Amino acid sequence: MVDEDYLLKDNKCSSRMIKILLMSRGKSGILYWLNGRYALEYFEKQNRLSFIERDPEEITIKDIQAVDIIYNLRCINQNAHTVLAMAKKLRKPFVYYLDDNFFVLPEHYTKYHRSRLNRMKALISQADAVIVVSKYLFDVIKQYNQNVVLSRSQQIFFDDLLEKRKDGTVVIGHMSTLGREKHFTFVTPAIERIINEFGDHVKFEFIGYKPAELLKYKNVRHFDFIRNYLKFSEFLSKRYWDIGIAPLQDNSMTRCKTNNKFREFGGHGICGIYSRIPIYTDCVKHRDTGYLAENNEDAWYEAMKELIINVELRRHIVNAAHQYVKENYKKEIFYNDLMDLFSRLVQ
Repeated sequence: MVDEDYLLKDNKCSSRMIKILLMSRGKSGILYWLNGRYALEYFEKQNRLSFIERDPEEITIKDIQAVDIIYNLRCINQNAHTVLAMAKKLRKPFVYYLDDNFFVLPEHYTKYHRSRLNRMKALISQADAVIVVSKYLFDVIKQYNQNVVLSRSQQIFFDDLLEKRKDGTVVIGHMSTLGREKHFTFVTPAIERIINEFGDHVKFEFIGYKPAELLKYKNVRHFDFIRNYLKFSEFLSKRYWDIGIAPLQDNSMTRCKTNNKFREFGGHGICGIYSRIPIYTDCVKHRDTGYLAENNEDAWYEAMKELIINVELRRHIVNAAHQYVKENYKKEIFYNDLMDLFSRLVQ
């Protein structure tokens, strides 16, 4: 759970209409909707701010002159640096939202990654404020910029999914971007054991990444990755998963990620199994709001098996997680933190 000491306490907002330039690459991802557009539209309807949105390549000096604050959603290319330079020249606050640890170098260090890291350091160190939603990333960014705000992401909720249709088959699902092989090294063989043991009583569905070893089974189904987050959420709501799996290796990169899977499973009424690593142990209470499993084959096999058999435990986790997510990831928390920051920067 997020340390309350890091949260902004004073949510008093200026009565002045603040003008925001939302800078984002593309308009389909979760970041754009949940931490960008939805938040700004919420306060625009209250006549507390107005905003325009642009890709970094589209922004002109006239755009910057017309607003009070530039709100950058994770853009790190050269165009973002150009916008930052113009903002500094015009004395317009530059706010950076970051939800990933780009400071961790990949295994194969290249000239491209070196330049990417240098760009990130420059953006972070020169920003007037940096917003993060992970206390581990908070500590990383604090080394480069003292004005870091730790808040919480929000979540879309589907209350009507708590009572699902039942046809006797337990559906277990996973959704993610591609390239998740290393996170499934201990899960794929556990899934094969479950399929061989339970047969047609279980079905597995994958959205995005799919373990190639599992596609030979008739009760494994795959769907293409859906980039538009609103379409993805709607699609997921119609899958009626009983169990969702969220395996993740524990390293300096994953510790700085957000607990998206926990929020999404909780919001969609799905019983989640999570790797026992910090981003999940900070928010999941074992056998209450989720099921925590060590990163090995036997632990994941036992977790899936117990939740397939124990329907009451599964239902308890669904309801407890849904309630916890509704209380702790409601939109007002992030929205008020964001508006409070904007108000302070234009005073």
